[in-house]
Amino acid sequence: MVVNKDVIEVIYYYDYKPSTVTARHYKNGTSTKIHEDVVQNKKYTQEYSTSPVELADYEFVKTTGDSTSGIINKAAYYVNYYYKLKTGTVTTHHYLYDNGETTTKLAPDVTKTWNYTETY
Repeated sequence: MVVNKDVIEVIYYYDYKPSTVTARHYKNGTSTKIHEDVVQNKKYTQEYSTSPVELADYEFVKTTGDSTSGIINKAAYYVNYYYKLKTGTVTTHHYLYDNGETTTKLAPDVTKTWNYTETY
């Protein structure tokens, strides 16, 4: 290469390193995934934020792993969200049906708590 100038200018361009933030969703106390991962592609110095997802039969319990929000300063973040099955109660009443009246109680009420999706 032949240089015909007294000054040569070289310009370098830089970009921030890439990073990923992965929110994983598990059934509480297990490694069973109950929702697909939510992945954010970010770059160093950018802000990130994750949150629990709405799941029909589950309620959020806790997080583990990296912080749920912050400023990117490493290559990968993993936030683990744990959920448990929602619960409901079923109360059974035992009454005598007599001429359209249901005032005579035959047995004490029985109340049971069930996890969503369970058969009772």
